[in-house]
Amino acid sequence: YAYTPVFLDHKLHIYDIIVLSYSTYGQELLKNTMYRLYRDREQAIEKNVQQEFDLFSTTEEDIYVKDRRSGISEFEFHYADEHIIKMFCEAFKGQMLTKEDFRERLRRHPYLPTNVLNMVKKVWKYEIVKREENGKTIVYYKFSERGLYE
Repeated sequence: YAYTPVFLDHKLHIYDIIVLSYSTYGQELLKNTMYRLYRDREQAIEKNVQQEFDLFSTTEEDIYVKDRRSGISEFEFHYADEHIIKMFCEAFKGQMLTKEDFRERLRRHPYLPTNVLNMVKKVWKYEIVKREENGKTIVYYKFSERGLYE
């Protein structure tokens, strides 16, 4: 999660924002954006100028789209479910992993949320396979090569 105080009025209004994010990158994006807003606010106060700030600057979003030639904004890239599902498909298609290995890979993945299966279960084919090994039941996730439901 990311936390930041937001000063909307120099004297009276302070709001705390706590955000639960899908990814570590999303957390960094929020922290950096909120730091930029705070810094800009302090500079505006020094100049004695009243100013409204956007959380995501449309100018920066446009620059991001043009630089990446992706046709998708930075916000959509990191927060849109469709993009997260595409990243999941690329990372796991055609694999069979134990539940523990799957969770570890999700934990280390810079973008995918740990609850990604809840997001993709309606569009991605996967099986939960249980096998007995050394007297223990081991749970596997088996992801199809193609993945998407037709």
